[in-house]
Amino acid sequence: MPPLTLLPAQQVDTVVLVGCSTSGCVRASALDGMSHGFQMIVPRECVGDRHKAVHESNLFDINAKNGDVVPIEYVMEYLNSRSSEHGEEIITTTTTSAQGTSTVVN
Repeated sequence: MPPLTLLPAQQVDTVVLVGCSTSGCVRASALDGMSHGFQMIVPRECVGDRHKAVHESNLFDINAKNGDVVPIEYVMEYLNSRSSEHGEEIITTTTTSAQGTSTVVN
């Protein structure tokens, strides 16, 4: 995360948080962001953990206390609405494999 003074100076109030360890860095970052006054959004399909039970219990906690755990479609609608306000286009690529589904935002 950029230094905390840069985000408010750019009028940033919302952070879309993704990561590889829901029980580690994702949960800690959600708590830190919320503590600094940011709306934290965690797209459910963009985070993971080693064990499903640990992953799900941490998503439950994040959603209850530190941010909003939402489907990726919600985040894409939000980003598209923001980009259309500024005349920009968001391009996404979604792939599915044995490991799951991933979406890349360009």
